[in-house]
Amino acid sequence: MLEYYEVDPLPEVCRHCIEAAGEDDCYNCDYALDRWHLTPESEERLQELKMIRREATSHKDYVFDTSIIRHVDVVWIQPNALSHKQYYRIIDTARQYKRPVRYFLSASAQKSAAQIVECDNILT
Repeated sequence: MLEYYEVDPLPEVCRHCIEAAGEDDCYNCDYALDRWHLTPESEERLQELKMIRREATSHKDYVFDTSIIRHVDVVWIQPNALSHKQYYRIIDTARQYKRPVRYFLSASAQKSAAQIVECDNILT
């Protein structure tokens, strides 16, 4: 499970926020990652993630190596960064290896990291 801690002092944006009453209230806030930081151990765990950047997949001759899906616990997809062909190859392979698929709800790297943390907290 990824762990985080509350910064002290609170960021200015959080001091007068009506959602700042507790950690459960600010998970949808755009400034949640200003208030909550990952512990060094959790930062290391996030380094284990395998990210494939859109720039690497935008070349017309690029073929995504779906064999890496065999070695993952969860497949996270940013659907607006993939062609239909790439998306269905990933989904079909994830189904073949019975890997759960999760979708990023935002293009923001910070919000995506927070979503991974939130999902990890729910599943563990």
